Amino acid sequence: MNNVFENKVITQTVVVSDALNDASVATLQADYSLTAVEFEHIKHGRHFFYTLAHGLLLITIGYAINLIAKASSILFGVVQQIYIGEWIALSVGVFFTSSFFLLSFCVSSDHKIVMEDIKTHFKNSPKRKQLVRGISE
Repeated sequence: MNNVFENKVITQTVVVSDALNDASVATLQADYSLTAVEFEHIKHGRHFFYTLAHGLLLITIGYAINLIAKASSILFGVVQQIYIGEWIALSVGVFFTSSFFLLSFCVSSDHKIVMEDIKTHFKNSPKRKQLVRGISE
């Protein structure tokens, strides 16, 4: 039955099969087409300098703990001399750790490029509202 009701007063119940019952409004935006290569860049994406800086940071922290232990031995009456070379080694560790962290944030990497592309896509992709069918329970 294909009845069209325009400009009429309806006084009886009319069954409509394709009406948007329980409709809601959804905000839609275009998907980002993520390739397998881009996924790998995201998955393994940390920069070489970032990984190197983390390793060096752990080594430097371990060395600093060793120097703190040496210095704290004075509390127990045992004098342990801390040599200038130990302070230099700690300073070099701190310097290179800081340098590698700074490089990892400044130097471009595949991970940063893909993440910037995704950010740009969603920033420039228009959002639109659309009626969608609700879930019938």
